Amino acid sequence: MAIVLSFIVGLIVFFPFPSWIKLVGLIVSANALVYAFAPLVFGALRAQEPDRERPFKLSGGSILAPLGFVAANYIVYFTGWVTNSKLFLLVLLGFVVLGISYAIQPVDQRPPLEWKATGWMWPYFGGMALLSYLGSFEGGKKAIPFGLDLVLVAVFSVIIYFFAMRPGSILIGPVCT
Repeated sequence: MAIVLSFIVGLIVFFPFPSWIKLVGLIVSANALVYAFAPLVFGALRAQEPDRERPFKLSGGSILAPLGFVAANYIVYFTGWVTNSKLFLLVLLGFVVLGISYAIQPVDQRPPLEWKATGWMWPYFGGMALLSYLGSFEGGKKAIPFGLDLVLVAVFSVIIYFFAMRPGSILIGPVCT
């Protein structure tokens, strides 16, 4: 039964992708998107907990963190619009599932949602989707010439990084303390 169920789930997951390489591209882009959050959390932790004792201190972290965010966004961008359109739809679906889950929970069991802390996410996801759509990689409209697109992704990434570093934009909760 487990093998049959795994086969059915595998078919469902593989269905939207015409080839194995397209599925791998989505996984790479999703991993890069997750890795993009690490420099943001790093910067937020440094800003919100500057006196915290750390076993290791990264010299130049205030420069390396935005550069790491840019690098992760390049990987997301390079996978192209075909892959990123699916990725950002999955992110949107995740927020819909979160909303449904929140709505069906009893009021006394609902955790507080910190919507202010997501204020940087909406322009980030929207901007990366727009850059991918207009860009020159896999399915993009090629409205932005190669070279200029790399500059735009870097500038956009740095703007989002510093927008996310505003107080209250990324909350470091009790799990991290």
